[in-house]
Amino acid sequence: MSMLNRVTAFCDNKSDCRRVEILGYFGEEFSAAQCRKTCDNCNAGLIFEQREFSEYAIAAIRVVQAQRRITAVQRADIPMGRKYPRYEIRRSDDWYGMAKNLKKHKLVRVLG
Repeated sequence: MSMLNRVTAFCDNKSDCRRVEILGYFGEEFSAAQCRKTCDNCNAGLIFEQREFSEYAIAAIRVVQAQRRITAVQRADIPMGRKYPRYEIRRSDDWYGMAKNLKKHKLVRVLG
């Protein structure tokens, strides 16, 4: 994963302890309990529901397999039904638009 993608994922992450993420990047072990709600994510106290996203991940894999060359953005755009050259969409017809009900940042997080 490119450094830019890692930074973007870090910024979009609203569930994991920031201190765990930062210290883990540098190879240090740190538990969220040690944070004592001092980072923005732990302090927010948000409750997240667990959802199944396997079908979207599988679709993204199929899109990558069907395309000659594809960028990370296109990997998310095709299942979301975003603009893409028609001749390329035909290769991914089965998956084109199947994730249009998701917000892009959620799909990008699933696809990693």
